[in-house]
Amino acid sequence: MSSPMKNNSQKFSLNKEQREDKRWNRSYKETKKSFLRTYLEDLTDKLKAKKIIIMLFLAVATFMVIPIIPVLIAFLAGRWLRYNSERT
Repeated sequence: MSSPMKNNSQKFSLNKEQREDKRWNRSYKETKKSFLRTYLEDLTDKLKAKKIIIMLFLAVATFMVIPIIPVLIAFLAGRWLRYNSERT
């Protein structure tokens, strides 16, 4: 009589243990997923920030270089004209 009772108890204990294992495995997987998701979101935010900084830098550099081009052309033309007038 004690054998079936003991067997039932072991079966119950085994089932309970398996349920606990499943729960911990699921919890671990969810934690792992959320950690990876957080890491990836953080990484993409950093990349977006870098991209914005680079775009701002390029825009500023463009607006700084554009006014210099005509001045540079005029300067070089003046030098060229002066050089030609000195030669003749």
